[in-house]
Amino acid sequence: MHFDEFYTPHPFLGHKVKAFFAAPMIYLFGTKDFAGYYALLQNSGPLVQSGVTFAKLNLAFCFSFHLWASIRHFVWDTGKGYSTEQLYQTGYALLAATLLTTAGLMCL
Repeated sequence: MHFDEFYTPHPFLGHKVKAFFAAPMIYLFGTKDFAGYYALLQNSGPLVQSGVTFAKLNLAFCFSFHLWASIRHFVWDTGKGYSTEQLYQTGYALLAATLLTTAGLMCL
């Protein structure tokens, strides 16, 4: 059995749409359940505080990267941005937008 037997040349757009809309919903509404735990951790020592900050950084970075990468993929689905120069430009723009969005989310 070969892995390329099940390859379809058409990417499933529904998966990208779901990820594009599910990620913000999970980030915005899923964190309300952690408010009590976060209040408990705020009264803990500095080591716990740095752990919470590191966890926030990881969540913010992953959310930001997947948000901007899904937008980049939507542009690719329109058939644009396939030249090598455009791939590099959108790649660097993706990283810059990810870092700026992560910094903005960390300020909240």
